[in-house]
Amino acid sequence: MIVGQNTLLNQYVPTFYIKNITDGQILIYDSVRKAFINSDNIGGGGSATRLGELEDVSPTVDNPLSLQNGQALVYNSFTSLWENSFTDYNTLLNKPVIPTNSSFSFAGLSDTAKPSLPNGYVLWNSAGSQLVYSTTIPVSSIQGLAPVATAGTLGSLTNVSPTSDALNNISDIGKTLSWNGTTWIPVNPQMRVVATLSARDALTPTLGNQVYVVNSDDGQGDYVNAWSLWIYTISGPSNGWTLLSRQQSSGGECSTIEYTIADNSPAVITVGTLPTGGRITLITIEVISPFSGTPSLEIGYTIENPSMPSPVPDGLMSTSEIDLTTVGTYSTISDILFGTDTLPGDVAITANYVAGIPGTGSAQIIVSYV
Repeated sequence: MIVGQNTLLNQYVPTFYIKNITDGQILIYDSVRKAFINSDNIGGGGSATRLGELEDVSPTVDNPLSLQNGQALVYNSFTSLWENSFTDYNTLLNKPVIPTNSSFSFAGLSDTAKPSLPNGYVLWNSAGSQLVYSTTIPVSSIQGLAPVATAGTLGSLTNVSPTSDALNNISDIGKTLSWNGTTWIPVNPQMRVVATLSARDALTPTLGNQVYVVNSDDGQGDYVNAWSLWIYTISGPSNGWTLLSRQQSSGGECSTIEYTIADNSPAVITVGTLPTGGRITLITIEVISPFSGTPSLEIGYTIENPSMPSPVPDGLMSTSEIDLTTVGTYSTISDILFGTDTLPGDVAITANYVAGIPGTGSAQIIVSYV
């Protein structure tokens, strides 16, 4: 390549730019480069066979070492030549103004209903043309729900007997669900507590069920406000019920131990003491007003024997049988004959109490024994 300039006659003789000289070329003036260049004698008709041979195109467009995929032909006003180079968004001129992410909002979309609904849900309208707000989602719009979600009943569960949905009268009070090997079915609990003898007779018991009657008034002035304990034998003399024990039975030897629990009761309580040979006929926890928080109560015993046997803190009633947060009566019986089934010695009836929120709750422990 020859590049030169007449330094003496610069104001009269232009620069010359000569490269890749071949036979037959001539020297012509290029007004773009403002210099004399060597060129094929094309007689004015033009015979360029490559892009880089054009006078206003950079020769790099024909150079495989400088060409890369994705390049474009871009005019360079500084060199007055078309050159191969990459173009991207940053090199474009007159670009449109695009808002930043903070300029967008869901509520501002043209197919979103106005105004927005606080704490609402968004769903398409029936025509599928606009997003609208709703305070609820219809059950019919939710697929895959279990039957219990739509029926809202216990009996709609797949492993619970549908008959549980038919428990709706006073005789069903106190019934529980029992697993029969395949399904949970409603059954009468072994021990139920009722207020009166008429409430006892309204039950639908099965053989072996027991009931504790709080007020055994027989309508003739007997056993008023006295408790009684019955077992259902089908052929029992009192509508199928047979008396097990009564508050006034055994010549007055039947006794009751009571203890009232409040929110500030101690954690370990001695409810009372039974003599050796005694038998508990009924344990009742009467929740008079509910406790708040997560309170718990269990009833057990300790045998007062010189060998000092280990206490049995939940030997009479476990925490799962007592709900101090719900007003009600929770009862159970025990078949322990103290002194025979246990070591001899007086029996201390104990209660382990975990308090709930201070200032709430009241309950009474009642232990009946003979």
